Amino acid sequence: MTTLSTWVDIDLDALASNIRLIRSLVGSRVRIHLVVKADAYGHGAYPVARVAEEEGVHSVGVATLDEGIELRRDGIRIPIVILSPSLAFEADRIVEHALTPSLGDLAVARAVSERSSALGKITDYHVEIDTGMGRSGIAPERAVEFLRALASLPGIRLAGTFTHFPKGDSAAARSDIEPQVARLQESAQACRDAGIDPGILHAANSAGIVNHRVSHLDMVRPGILAYGVANGDLAAPAGLRPVMRFATRLVHVREMPAGHAISYGGDYVTPQAMRVGTALVGYGHGYPWSLSGRGQALLRGRPIPILGRVTMDTTVFDLRPVPEAALGDEIVLFGSQGESTIRVDELASLAGTIPYELLIGIGRRVPRIYIRDGRRVGARTLLGTEMEAPLP
Repeated sequence: MTTLSTWVDIDLDALASNIRLIRSLVGSRVRIHLVVKADAYGHGAYPVARVAEEEGVHSVGVATLDEGIELRRDGIRIPIVILSPSLAFEADRIVEHALTPSLGDLAVARAVSERSSALGKITDYHVEIDTGMGRSGIAPERAVEFLRALASLPGIRLAGTFTHFPKGDSAAARSDIEPQVARLQESAQACRDAGIDPGILHAANSAGIVNHRVSHLDMVRPGILAYGVANGDLAAPAGLRPVMRFATRLVHVREMPAGHAISYGGDYVTPQAMRVGTALVGYGHGYPWSLSGRGQALLRGRPIPILGRVTMDTTVFDLRPVPEAALGDEIVLFGSQGESTIRVDELASLAGTIPYELLIGIGRRVPRIYIRDGRRVGARTLLGTEMEAPLP
């Protein structure tokens, strides 16, 4: 049992199981590119990427240069793709750390080419084809022209061509997904006809993996699915296991008289004499303020409502459903306790947000406890990361 007051458990066995489940959904021929941007959706980029390596994942994806450098410095060896566009001044560090940029500008490509050539290296890159997202990438009609220009540059090599779905989370988006996949494939074929190998074709995000088999192509890019969370119309496949569990403890318990205001603003006033408990968790930890007066957590397997406003550091709960509650008791904010569960997507919906924001919003002050085979193998706190048992 952990001795922390507020923490998240990261079940690395559940992560490995989810990766295997994804492989069973797409087949052994299709590569897996695990998205680990934003600190692996709050789970911890290095431990997640290390499990991905162990499970035979082809590559991992980040959003920024520093995210990629951090993984390289921690010892991740598989390809690390920077999925967001890079800039020319980042070329030196991209090449130095053997990262794979997404190139959408010729000037940036030249900078990477020059640095790579100067060091006698070959730097792989990917190119995004904008088939409908409207965020970044090359228009399909410009694909051959752009890739031909890049193919003329020394020191760089096209490793993959991809697109992104703006409506992938909807099971009803087939009429949008199929044309996007077709546009990507048409662009890839036009490149082949021009003598350019487009490399690995990839398009499917988590929802695409589950809902749109046509989008699997050569490689899939699971994100939230790998972390065991459903979103939108993404139906959780049988066997999917949540990886993160968010918990805290009662740090103060008291009997409150009738007519007493609770927390900032006095929004809640006790209707009768009642027992209340304060937990050391608030929006400073990433527990949403929008749950004020409407959310609930689990204590001894029973739901307990939030009373009044969630504050930066603490939240007050109604202990009437659990009269035997005691100081130090564990409260589960999402995840399982006994036979009861609060799902991340359910809590996010109640908070008026999406699961991604809820997971990523859990701050650095919340320790991550890493678990394998039912035992603690490491922790990451504000004081650093300590792996008590090495990851394989």
